[in-house]
Amino acid sequence: HALAGERAGLLVPTSGTTGAARVAWLPARALDAHVAASAGMLPPLQAGGRWLVCLPMTTIGALAALWRTLAAGACYAFVE
Repeated sequence: HALAGERAGLLVPTSGTTGAARVAWLPARALDAHVAASAGMLPPLQAGGRWLVCLPMTTIGALAALWRTLAAGACYAFVE
């Protein structure tokens, strides 16, 4: 199996601008690279901190923020 030995990752629905949605697999190593790259651009997020996300949980922006929050040991809050 292609995912054997992989750490957890995210399955993200995507359809681009047209067409039926399909699911894209984002492996943990890609998300970890995103966290590292974001650390140089975003305010620091520390354990016990909070990240408020106002995007639908079906978007990559919200899911990436969730991954950054989990990596920091912080609290994730979202608005429905």
